[in-house]
Amino acid sequence: MSKKLSVLATLALVLAPVQVQAAASDDTSYTWSTPKLVVTYGLMGIAESGSIRAGVNSAAFVDSAGRLRMIFEGGSPSDKKWSTVSSDGGANWSVDSAFRWPTDIQASFGHISVVAAPNGGYRGFVRNETGIASVYSTDGQTWTKESGLRLTPSAFGLEKLDGGGVAKLPDGRYRMYVGDESSYFRRCGSDKAVNTKIYSATSTDQLTWTVDSGYRIGPELGTRCNLHPHAFVDPSGAVGIVFHVNNDIEKSNSEWQSSCHYALSTDGLTFSAPKRIPATMKKTSFGTENTADDCDLMVMPDKTLRLFASLFGPGPDGNQIFMSTGTAAVKTTSTTAAPAATSPAATSPAATSPSTTKVTKITCVKGKVTRVVSGAPPKCPAGFKKK
Repeated sequence: MSKKLSVLATLALVLAPVQVQAAASDDTSYTWSTPKLVVTYGLMGIAESGSIRAGVNSAAFVDSAGRLRMIFEGGSPSDKKWSTVSSDGGANWSVDSAFRWPTDIQASFGHISVVAAPNGGYRGFVRNETGIASVYSTDGQTWTKESGLRLTPSAFGLEKLDGGGVAKLPDGRYRMYVGDESSYFRRCGSDKAVNTKIYSATSTDQLTWTVDSGYRIGPELGTRCNLHPHAFVDPSGAVGIVFHVNNDIEKSNSEWQSSCHYALSTDGLTFSAPKRIPATMKKTSFGTENTADDCDLMVMPDKTLRLFASLFGPGPDGNQIFMSTGTAAVKTTSTTAAPAATSPAATSPAATSPSTTKVTKITCVKGKVTRVVSGAPPKCPAGFKKK
């Protein structure tokens, strides 16, 4: 190839259309605590060999006893459901041996999401290749299967759904958010032009759902390959979606830089640009990337947030779940003293000046003696009285 052709070829590569994806900015509305592992091999009594998961794919909520409860997959088989509880806001956890998951539902239904049911109790949504099913509990501890499917992939024109997080809207209806897992790993891993989207459906009873037109989260909001959406209502009343983004998914698995992102909406349909939650953990095996996958975000009764995220990969640190606490950021104020407010001067009568005071006359009498006195003001002499 001639030098001229070589230069032209290089220019063609440089000038070829490239999809530039804007990076989501970091969240500054909350300060996030240093993440700590809360579902560990030690807690679950599982050897750190990496052959069995301690826990992934969590769904957290406050149960009927007021405890912070988490349901997740782990153990053997890998899709078995477990539950841990905390009575101190997440500082300490224990495995709930009394937890009961329905045995008549396919074990492959996973990626759990839990929301308060309209008539009391709790409803959980789980998905597999066929669609999204639901389970019900009065207390969050014992669950029963509900018949049928709530949504199918074909309703969205997709091959496979994931997520299924539900938020209650200001008007009392419910909106479910689902992701596109049709060919997530293959397409996102090999085609940088692919942007998976998050869709939604609406319901009045959480059982029958109507698909909303369009999509909720897409490439124009600055993220790519969005997956596993969970829903929440933030302390201000805004509807939120939290999901994870494999920022460098086109690289090998050991180089993925996964993180949790969230976006807010006033109506649950149109969302703000996603914000990246800076809480991640660095793995020491299966790569050294900072990661946070399959994110779940919930609001506690005291308005603080709890973020739960999975660490995928072999032990000793993979396949466990971490938690970070979000507290509303304190807005800084200027330390410069503001000038004292100037109060209006008190209005007082002007001082009397002889040059401006009107001179008047009075008549004063003392017996048969009469005198006219001038002054400002005039005053009768001693012994005289004003006539």
